[in-house]
Amino acid sequence: MLFEDLLHHFPNDDDIAPVDDNFPRWTESDGTYAPFIPTSLARVKLALELAGCCSGDKVLDLGCGDGRFCVAAVTLFGAQGGIGIESDETVVVLAEEKRNAVLGPNSSSTVIYTCEDFRESKLAQDNSISIVVVFLSPEFGLECKGLLLKHYNRGARIIALVFDLSDIKELIVKEGCNNVDGIWVYQKPTTTKE
Repeated sequence: MLFEDLLHHFPNDDDIAPVDDNFPRWTESDGTYAPFIPTSLARVKLALELAGCCSGDKVLDLGCGDGRFCVAAVTLFGAQGGIGIESDETVVVLAEEKRNAVLGPNSSSTVIYTCEDFRESKLAQDNSISIVVVFLSPEFGLECKGLLLKHYNRGARIIALVFDLSDIKELIVKEGCNNVDGIWVYQKPTTTKE
């Protein structure tokens, strides 16, 4: 599937930007972490490119919204699958509808969406996850520190959008991936034997 084909299901910035500049558009009724504010498909693609997404990867999107990261990873990069966790049930239904429209009605074995608190999710603990996506404020990033470090220390790349994860001192930004269009990619450095 081509990027242009995905745009029919996941609009880009021009189609989703608010009329007035009211970011972060966050009210108490938006839930624990943040309201559903879609990331443009162009930024999704760039973030996955910066993280080096490929066929061996499995993506975990914490606060997945309409599921665009998981679907893009599978369709554009050939990733083996994705797990999207979202606390808003109506948004999970939307993600499932979009997944089925793009990947087909039997795609729930490739891309899974669930409505739950990712701090308590067994799916979020999956050791086959190789890329973790977060769009969390600094305080909520710290609240998820244990989960993020678990995956990071196993070698997973962590994509942070809009807010960096600089308060988690153990995370190291991947070379060339520090605040590129509001995207940070963290990757544990590989050690080489001399």
